[in-house]
Amino acid sequence: MGNNYSKNSIKFKTKYRLGINKDFYSSVESLSTRSRNILTQIGGIAAMLDHYNKYATFENVKNVGAHTNVQLTLFSDYLINREINDKIVPFEDLIDDFILVPQIQKENPLNISNIKCLALNEQYLILKTNLSVRTKNVLNRLEFEYNYYSNDESKSSFIRKIFLGKYNFSGIRNSGKKTEQEIGQLKNDLLKVLISIPEDETELCKYKIKNRILHFFNFKLNESEIENLIDNNQYLLKKLISISLINLNLPKRQNEILLHFFYSADKNNLNHVANKVNYSNERVRQVLQMFEKIKFPEVIDSILNYFSDEKPADFTIDSYNSNLVYLDVFQPVVYNSETYVPNNAFSVCMYSYLLRTYSISINDAVFSSGQIRKSFLNIDEIIFISKKFIIVSYFYNFLNWIDTEIYNFETVEFEYDIKVLIQRFYNERNIEIHPDIVNDLFVILEKIKKTDWTDITEKVKKNRKKKNKEDLLNIVYDFIKASDESQKTSSILDHLKSNYIELPKTKLLTILNKNKTVFTQLGNGYWSIRGAEGVEDIGGSLRDIVTNKLKDSSIPLHISEILSSISHFRNIDAKSLLSNLHAQDYKIFKFFNCGYIGLENKVYEQIWYKIPKLNPRNLDIKSLMKMNLNSKTDIVYYLQNKYGYPPIHTFYLLAEKTDLID
Repeated sequence: MGNNYSKNSIKFKTKYRLGINKDFYSSVESLSTRSRNILTQIGGIAAMLDHYNKYATFENVKNVGAHTNVQLTLFSDYLINREINDKIVPFEDLIDDFILVPQIQKENPLNISNIKCLALNEQYLILKTNLSVRTKNVLNRLEFEYNYYSNDESKSSFIRKIFLGKYNFSGIRNSGKKTEQEIGQLKNDLLKVLISIPEDETELCKYKIKNRILHFFNFKLNESEIENLIDNNQYLLKKLISISLINLNLPKRQNEILLHFFYSADKNNLNHVANKVNYSNERVRQVLQMFEKIKFPEVIDSILNYFSDEKPADFTIDSYNSNLVYLDVFQPVVYNSETYVPNNAFSVCMYSYLLRTYSISINDAVFSSGQIRKSFLNIDEIIFISKKFIIVSYFYNFLNWIDTEIYNFETVEFEYDIKVLIQRFYNERNIEIHPDIVNDLFVILEKIKKTDWTDITEKVKKNRKKKNKEDLLNIVYDFIKASDESQKTSSILDHLKSNYIELPKTKLLTILNKNKTVFTQLGNGYWSIRGAEGVEDIGGSLRDIVTNKLKDSSIPLHISEILSSISHFRNIDAKSLLSNLHAQDYKIFKFFNCGYIGLENKVYEQIWYKIPKLNPRNLDIKSLMKMNLNSKTDIVYYLQNKYGYPPIHTFYLLAEKTDLID
């Protein structure tokens, strides 16, 4: 079928010499059997044309050889050209008709200023994204030839020569009729845009920002919504962030949390939002943390990177150099015919990221690391404190001190002067402080200090309860310290009972566990004072203690070494210790021959795996009598030379009066 070539045949660059009639493959029936099979494999004519548009070849399809590639390529070209000839206006007609538009005739397109060309270039980049792969490749080659990316001058020159002049695209390699048609349409669209580009430099700046915003949101905004995002020919960062977050493709529940927590006028908390969206408090906390740590930074960074050469009208970080920065809440934004009002939580989250290098929000500073304050409350105002101010004012030390001072004065209802207290803190510590810092601290305290002390009676009761708890801890501390050794929980309960304090064992364990800065648990049921001799770095269950000791050692340890370390603070025999270590749920310890113990997750030298297993018969009375040796040392080194037993293990077994351990 494919052997009757005409004189008008064309040749493909393959390892075969092929001559194929251009117009021969004009129907499915004209294809070879293999080509028809491949057409079915690809998914039909529509899928074939999509593949051709994307790759411009069929050689990357499985089982396609040179002949099949040629047939499918020519068949695709035939179908594309037929569609263009039947349905599309010729390239030359489009351009020539448009060039005669009166607005363009008034000036020579090649004399268009660089500023207008750069504005047109932005529109070119936007429209280019919608073109086919083949057309993009043609334009990419042209950009490379004209050194497009070197500077703005090159970009302007490229736009003038390619789209404002009569550049001939027909001679470009791999540009078929469809590619020429797409470029013609692109040129036509750019010429229309050129008419709409304003002459005034101020208006031109606004025009560029509008185009940027339109492209950033993928053409989802209308004219009024875009106008709402621009002020004084600059974009409004806050509103862009707000719409970007609304426009995120989030799961339904996460989107509801976003709207309820960051766009609601209600004073929100975890419980309120969790009830609204039917989520647990913990899940809501995780989602909010995801917004704070991931989504807000991603959105903010994407906007700042995209508009990197433009300045926002509503935010300039460099201008905030004072100790205290007062920031306003957001203005409403309109999107998809709905009005959204970002609240304080939104503002704090956004500013916390933008100002992270220089400042910290006042609430985060006052309640850092979950700090509980007796005299201060979270405030609704958006105020940020300079990190430098926090350092030079010894802010955290000052806050801890004055929190207690104010509370004590309020408890006994004494009058006090905040400025006097501030000055007293620095005078007592011989610290010279600038008057401006004193004034700023006064402003901060006036804003965060509690004004309602009606619950002071209840707080006094809590203080008494706390004092009783402190008395209990002091008794336990003195008891353990006086005994100079660790004590069982039951012994501590008996001692408390002798001091007229009775409480359940579970309550005592809860109190001791909450005060692990003072007390440390040494295995099950034993307690000691943290920092006492021999227990500086020891704590937790027996398995925890042994694990920590083995972590610090590069070699396995003998059972006698571990027992010696533990015996400093509690009594335990080898049998109990080994039972405890073997009774683990997960395999943590590695047991070697002759009483050596290591960790499963550590790699040890092969020598430890070659230690022989000790035969108890070699240490029974009969065997020892046969050796006829005078001392334990002689026996130990005799067994080492004969059987390879480690001396430490033999000494340990000879010293034990109980069953042999191996």
